[in-house]
Amino acid sequence: MYFVKNNNLAFAQQIMLLGIAMPELATVFGFTVKQVAAAMADANFMLWMTNSANLSEKHMHEYVDYVDAVRHDATGSVILPVPQSPVNPDSSVVVPVGIQARYVQNINQIKGNPNCSNDLLKKLDAVSIVAHKDSLQDKPSISVALDGGFPQISFHKYGYTAANLYKNSGTGYGDKPFKTMTMVKFKDESPLPATGITQLIKYKMMYLLKDKETGLMSDEVSIIVGSK
Repeated sequence: MYFVKNNNLAFAQQIMLLGIAMPELATVFGFTVKQVAAAMADANFMLWMTNSANLSEKHMHEYVDYVDAVRHDATGSVILPVPQSPVNPDSSVVVPVGIQARYVQNINQIKGNPNCSNDLLKKLDAVSIVAHKDSLQDKPSISVALDGGFPQISFHKYGYTAANLYKNSGTGYGDKPFKTMTMVKFKDESPLPATGITQLIKYKMMYLLKDKETGLMSDEVSIIVGSK
């Protein structure tokens, strides 16, 4: 059984719940002033890091599209604006490594206290995931369709919190997942082929339980994409 979110943004939101609740929980669950302050600092920095990383990833995709357009588009008189580097307007105090370990220690301190309740753990979004009896045979049901020219992948969780998505753009799937999906839908906004070219993209996935793949690989789905 495990309760820590795998996705970085989901984890940032999860530990923020604890950070906000810690001052009220401190007396009953024996948290020190230092622990309370550290929990909020961890939550703020994790959220800042995640938002900064997402902005950087968005900028990277925009720049790849920009380079592709400037190189391949046929209209020579058009000048496209250069994508600007993103700046995260928020700021946060840098904290030491080990945010997850400190979070788990705090939750375990709550769980080890006789005043702990399931209602409190649900409020903190820290309810443990119970393994399915037949988890070794569970197989995701996956589908893909175009949304604005980009592939949108969907699947059913059936009690799982996430699944690893694998992608084959023509060179094989590789050993590492393309993305860990914590939401039931994901729009793959990877750069599309150049004008006049189409590409066959294939996907498959496996469920995750306690941050480890479990069950059977899904059936393969595929879709053809072209330039926008």
